[in-house]
Amino acid sequence: MKIITNPRNTLKHVPALVCLLIGGNGISNPALAASYPVERISVDQNGHQLDTFWGISEIEPVAMVSSDSRYLAFSTKSALLDSVGDQPENQIYLRNRETGETTLVSVGRDGAPANGGCNLSDISSDGRFIVFSSFATNLGNVTINQAPSSDHGTWNVYLYDRESGQIELISVSADGETGGSFVSRNGKVSDDGQSVVFESLASNLDYLGPDENAPTDYRLGYSQVYLRERDSGQNILLSGNPVSGGYGVADSRMPDISADGSRIVFSSRVDFDDEFDDKDWDVYLAVSPDERIRLSTQEADLYESLYGAVSTHYDIAGAMISSDGSTIAYHISPRDGQINYTHIISQDIDSREIRWASVNGTQGPIPQSAELRGLSGDGTRTVFVTDAEFYDVNFAGYQHLYVYDSDDTRT
Repeated sequence: MKIITNPRNTLKHVPALVCLLIGGNGISNPALAASYPVERISVDQNGHQLDTFWGISEIEPVAMVSSDSRYLAFSTKSALLDSVGDQPENQIYLRNRETGETTLVSVGRDGAPANGGCNLSDISSDGRFIVFSSFATNLGNVTINQAPSSDHGTWNVYLYDRESGQIELISVSADGETGGSFVSRNGKVSDDGQSVVFESLASNLDYLGPDENAPTDYRLGYSQVYLRERDSGQNILLSGNPVSGGYGVADSRMPDISADGSRIVFSSRVDFDDEFDDKDWDVYLAVSPDERIRLSTQEADLYESLYGAVSTHYDIAGAMISSDGSTIAYHISPRDGQINYTHIISQDIDSREIRWASVNGTQGPIPQSAELRGLSGDGTRTVFVTDAEFYDVNFAGYQHLYVYDSDDTRT
């Protein structure tokens, strides 16, 4: 376990804060910080500090970096970058570190910034494609539905192409006429930009008909996971009911996709396999729209080998997949019981080998909960945050970022 991180320029999902803002080699030791350059990214075109903090989302990150660290996407409400009128909203920007240029990503049809808040979701390895969600009504060329009981649009998922400068609605209705009828978010994109996965409660993304579990006609009863194939213009339901072929009868969330688009993972409480019927959160690999493989099959035994039988139900969720598609990392936590630590596990997809990521050297899992923050492109390094105390460093009570290196025998 190390506090010193070396991104290798292959980190996927890791916040830009890890890769850039704490130093070129990610060294968080203050005594060494002077030896490594720190670059401020959130500046205006003249290099001046912005006048407000970055917008914060509970679900989606506020900054993400391309694999070569040249492009960095971030969100902010600052009016110093663009005039947003009387009602400033979170906007998405792209910073080119080589040229020093900062470009507005969430730009409307009329050239003005988005008229509704935006949350950053993903950036492709080369920084060409950026995925974000927004409740703006002036993005793209498709009509956006009014959100129920509000004065703004429904949350939708968008893709920005740096080369063309165009924004495309991803969570588009099955007929291509409007945006999603209810909340869509958490989009992830393949490197070629052709495949985007996301979660949605919208009822108009396909032609499956009424959802018997839906409370209204414009939203589904449970969140679903979709794959948008931009070439074909199709929305493919990945979390459908394995028996009826309709919508999944429990929530499916937090999808992720490998760089080449060949592997998609997501968390779900749907019973995709008759062997598992406890409705706990589990992690699945979507082999096809009709076939899902449960990857989380051994974690409860691993947890209980250390703590004993502390619970009868374990939630395993929040999966990330490495860019090369070899590895996933995710949370495991008991739903009940006396011990409620949330730990991070990484798993080789092909061999199904699992290992603790939130560990303290040879002493085993840390005696505190941890939150997953990132996974390297080759799957060997897992980034997480915890306020647990490591070794003889008095960090207890303060949250710090750590990197678990599965290739480092010194851990």
